[in-house]
Amino acid sequence: MDLGRAANRFTNSPISYWDATSQDWIPSGCNGALQVFDRFVTERTFGQKKRIMLVGRDDKLADDITVIKLDGSEQAFMVEKFNEDVRHGDLYSYIYLIHEAAFLANICKTITTVNAAGVKITAGEDVIETNWIDIDRFSGAPSRKFEETEYTVTTMTFPKGSAVDTDSYIKLSNGERYNVDEIYTSLDLIGARGKRIGF
Repeated sequence: MDLGRAANRFTNSPISYWDATSQDWIPSGCNGALQVFDRFVTERTFGQKKRIMLVGRDDKLADDITVIKLDGSEQAFMVEKFNEDVRHGDLYSYIYLIHEAAFLANICKTITTVNAAGVKITAGEDVIETNWIDIDRFSGAPSRKFEETEYTVTTMTFPKGSAVDTDSYIKLSNGERYNVDEIYTSLDLIGARGKRIGF
């Protein structure tokens, strides 16, 4: 049995990828298929944020494709990791673990200048990247400056190669803003912890 042929038969949904430069979806020329069984895996985010996508042996995504969407779907996904399926020495398909990216966000840095007294002052904002990300609230933290004020502490997930760092902050289209306090990697994604600091 030609398992590669079988995999190709069932991977018939065209895949588009996010181009951060043009800020548009571009056809990748590859096809894939979301798996049904992943909605029943018990790990916390499976079925809600993480999905499994099958891709045929001739449709491996280019390494620089980090955010994808299957045509006909409204959901954007970050590519978290891929594995090869091999039998009898022949590669017959790829399995991609993908992570939902529900937010199109601007990754920004503050532009500062030095005034006549030698003090740094805010002079503006520089948007260094616009990309799809995921945001999850995990706790609250009291303010050290203002009593009775609590910040929302969040985890944020960014696609591989994102320009985010601890000097940047995130702005969403609704005006929400998040500081980035810590950066780490998880598989092929960039994770961050930070606080929501207002609108």
